[in-house]
Amino acid sequence: MDTRALTVFLVVADTLNFSRSSELLHMSVSAVSRTVQRLEDEMGQPLLERDNRSVRLTGPGREFRDCARTAVTEWQQLRRRLGSDQVLAGEVSLYCSVTATYSVLAPILEAFRATHLSVDIKMHTGDQADGIGRILAGRDDIAVSGRPRQMPRRLEFLPLLESPQQFCAPAADCAVRDMVVAGAHHSGIVQFGAEAGQSAG
Repeated sequence: MDTRALTVFLVVADTLNFSRSSELLHMSVSAVSRTVQRLEDEMGQPLLERDNRSVRLTGPGREFRDCARTAVTEWQQLRRRLGSDQVLAGEVSLYCSVTATYSVLAPILEAFRATHLSVDIKMHTGDQADGIGRILAGRDDIAVSGRPRQMPRRLEFLPLLESPQQFCAPAADCAVRDMVVAGAHHSGIVQFGAEAGQSAG
């Protein structure tokens, strides 16, 4: 069963936006559009109305959406029931920023999906600063986020990459620079003055 095409249609039906759908599915906009077009060809009628500013479901599109949703859900349930106990299966809710989907997660998700076909990944995007709160609230299972100074005991942190940070401050003496330098020395950042001068220069 080609549930992948049905899943693509369901994402488009939910977002009513091809660009947004391509981001969530990690596919090009043209690939998403071709998938929907193939489904429309098979059905013999348009499932979506498109113009330069909006996308809307047609009457048949709404019926197809409901049927596709049921088919995908039942297929996933059947696959889990018939799957081996040795096969990792289930659903994972993942939260990250849109930037992270491209810069961090794309190769990871590609490798994961290739080896764990029975795991469904539900991706949600937003401000990465909200990630830990969403995990603690039970809204998501995994989040891509910066590591806080104090890590909640309930969570485990796995580093994916290190992102260097640069701080720029005025090179000339002023009240702002004095406050920042004093704070840097208090925190043990002894090289701040030289680094700030280089960055500002």
